[in-house]
Amino acid sequence: MSVFKLCFAWLAACSLRCAGANCELPNGFKKTECGSANATLGLQCCTSREACIEVEDTDGVIHGKCSAARSLDGHKAVHVVLIPLIGFVTSTLAAVYMVRYLMVKSSRVTQLCLAQLCLSWPLYLTMYSPMGFYAVFLSVLTSYCCLWKGAIGWLYRAVWIMQIFNVIAYFGAYEAFHVPLFGLSGAYSGESSVRFINSETVCSSYYGEYFQLLDLERTTAKEANPAVFHYGLCSVGWLGFAQVMWMLQGLHWAVTCGVCMPVLTKVDPAVDTNFADLKVAP
Repeated sequence: MSVFKLCFAWLAACSLRCAGANCELPNGFKKTECGSANATLGLQCCTSREACIEVEDTDGVIHGKCSAARSLDGHKAVHVVLIPLIGFVTSTLAAVYMVRYLMVKSSRVTQLCLAQLCLSWPLYLTMYSPMGFYAVFLSVLTSYCCLWKGAIGWLYRAVWIMQIFNVIAYFGAYEAFHVPLFGLSGAYSGESSVRFINSETVCSSYYGEYFQLLDLERTTAKEANPAVFHYGLCSVGWLGFAQVMWMLQGLHWAVTCGVCMPVLTKVDPAVDTNFADLKVAP
């Protein structure tokens, strides 16, 4: 009887050990296998909330590591996938509306606002995506208002003032110009006027460390550069490109603001505006 019990225990231990090697739990649930048995850390078992990151070393061995940060779920899925998708669709629909209904062939304002939509797409792939949605709103509003005859007078000036503050949002308050309101802007004397934060660390924190490379990818992977800590939307190259586009958008809004001024600041734009103004001035 004792021999039978020992055999049974040995078989049970073997079955559990084999199940563990195949990432299968006693209840039958199987985790995702990651890496290979020949790796330094052996075969890894990833849960459903973890992503399997595999790299190949110089000897051809596949190393794996489970990472919860690289799992595309929750707020990471919202920031990485949903916000850019919604932003691109919104900009496209706004551009189609402007082309069909806001006289894009004759109105200089509509042409400038349409160009602004084309410049704003990188914002959806950064932590400044709200500025992209605001660009869509202000572009359509500006184009429509410059073609709208019969509105109340203060509406035209309100739209122009919104453009002014939008330019300030891109470049920040300037001490010599915004005195005495500079102290209320949240800026400090001597700091950079550009409000875009070009920081890999800040970007990585915004995306929940999704674009941060693991030590396995930086040191073990074949031909890996250990000095690179981030990739994708938090890489140095992409952040530099996004910052340049940020400055171009601010300059473009400044030009648009100046072009709209002859129409939106007239004594009575609702009566005095005509389509000839839209072709010559804006």
